[in-house]
Amino acid sequence: MPEIRAMHVVILAAGTGSRLRPLIGALPKALLEVGGRTLIDRSVERLVRHGLASLTVVAGYGAEAFRPVLRALAPDVRIVENDAPDDNGSMRSLALAVEAWGGSCPEEVLVAEGDLLYGADALRALSEAPPSDATVLCSTPTGAGDEVWVRGEAGRVTAIAKGSAAAPPVLGELVGLTRIRREALHAMVASHREGGEGAAREHYEERLAAVAGSREVRALVVPGLVWAEIDDAGHLARAEREVLPRLEADDAAAAAG
Repeated sequence: MPEIRAMHVVILAAGTGSRLRPLIGALPKALLEVGGRTLIDRSVERLVRHGLASLTVVAGYGAEAFRPVLRALAPDVRIVENDAPDDNGSMRSLALAVEAWGGSCPEEVLVAEGDLLYGADALRALSEAPPSDATVLCSTPTGAGDEVWVRGEAGRVTAIAKGSAAAPPVLGELVGLTRIRREALHAMVASHREGGEGAAREHYEERLAAVAGSREVRALVVPGLVWAEIDDAGHLARAEREVLPRLEADDAAAAAG
């Protein structure tokens, strides 16, 4: 079973973050500060502590602001640029990363969204999950709003999309951390590219769900997982009020014992 320390991490951070613009001005949303530190800083530090092997970040909007920050956090980081973030979705960003690796694409990749606040328990759960073509980390419902639901049966994913949680069968709420094997990544990129410019705006989770018909894509549901995706001011307020204090308490308890 591969551990997180043996995995390459790609952080998808090309989004424009339009709903956060009043709070961050011209900065990309991964440079939003939560508790005095940026999201990208917290994420990279968390990954390094867990045993990061290598890191690729796909930047887009405000890419130049990322470069000095990322070099300071992880000197060996590879920065891939999505030069049309207004027109391209996160699947195009992931495709650009995979294509940049070429023949050196890792055997397995941890895909992380750039606007997340999460703890060591999320990485631990993913690293301990049974092997499959892809493992999608899910939580029980957070009530944060704007949720993306992972649907399927017996742990197998069939769809990932927004909508009503009341429409069965919902396995869990998408967190934004996913383990994907090389063969599944290549299948995702190939089918995405076959869609041409009509597929440019699709999200990586939509393409992952699309290849789940021929590959084993499983949902890993962690009840009570403490995390936040931050897309707007309401998400930020929840993160500062509820999520960050619990993550800091967990970190302090781990350091003490």
